[in-house]
Amino acid sequence: MSLFHKEFDEVPIEIFSALQKAWEADKSLVDGVGLMLSYDLSAKRYVACDNISGEFYVEEFDSFEEAYSWLMNKEEE
Repeated sequence: MSLFHKEFDEVPIEIFSALQKAWEADKSLVDGVGLMLSYDLSAKRYVACDNISGEFYVEEFDSFEEAYSWLMNKEEE
């Protein structure tokens, strides 16, 4: 892991969902959110988001390690 990578924000799933809905309504509302990680207790899955480029890419993972790796790889692109 690089010492210079930007950390991601860990947010409650409710906040994550609200940000995703806001992006769908008006992309400028979530400009600059960056990388986020949440845990969906009902689905028992980690949910990661990459908003670095202004898009709202979302992936779901079974483990924290998989989600963390995806977020760190997004940072290197």
